[in-house]
Amino acid sequence: MKKIIDNIVINYQREAEVYLNDLLEHLLNSRIEIYNFFGITPKNKIEINIIPTKGKLDEIFKANFNYDASEFVVGFTPIDKDRYQIYLLSYNDYKNTVHHYKSFEDYKRTLIHEFVHIINVIFSNGLFPITPIWEGVATFLSKQYEDSYEIKVSEEELLEGNCDYRNYYALFSLITRSYNHEDVLKILNTNIDGNIVIEEVLKVQKSIY
Repeated sequence: MKKIIDNIVINYQREAEVYLNDLLEHLLNSRIEIYNFFGITPKNKIEINIIPTKGKLDEIFKANFNYDASEFVVGFTPIDKDRYQIYLLSYNDYKNTVHHYKSFEDYKRTLIHEFVHIINVIFSNGLFPITPIWEGVATFLSKQYEDSYEIKVSEEELLEGNCDYRNYYALFSLITRSYNHEDVLKILNTNIDGNIVIEEVLKVQKSIY
């Protein structure tokens, strides 16, 4: 089944109809803030594919990235500047994953997280910043970890791009407080070196904590 709202196409199974309107209302309300943040109103076609099972989602993930998805993956965005797609696990099966204890509000934020990635790719014309900043802006604008104020890992662990996402939220929150918005956008389109940014922001955190 399919719904089209402006430039957004949603592909879904009938079972998703139970929660789809609520999910899309959240997306349409959130996209205004996201567009304003990046300073663009994209006309590019954006496809959101709601996948019925974790097994099927994992198959699509492997076909795109050539490695296995972790048990935590319930949504992802292939990087392709010619086609903008989001794959999101259906909420019906989301409840059967390691995220089973999370609420529908958390699920909605997962969609927004992936939507931010898409807008970042459109904004930067297919370029994207290093992982901590790439995930940082997505967690920040989706409001996934608003109670995370402090980076609790080392610079090396941050740069490896394999730590708790709360650290990415805290990192990007510090970036927005340490740089003017014009420079934040330059960081997101890679005109400012993300490695240097992280080094500077960690110094700021030391002075605070």
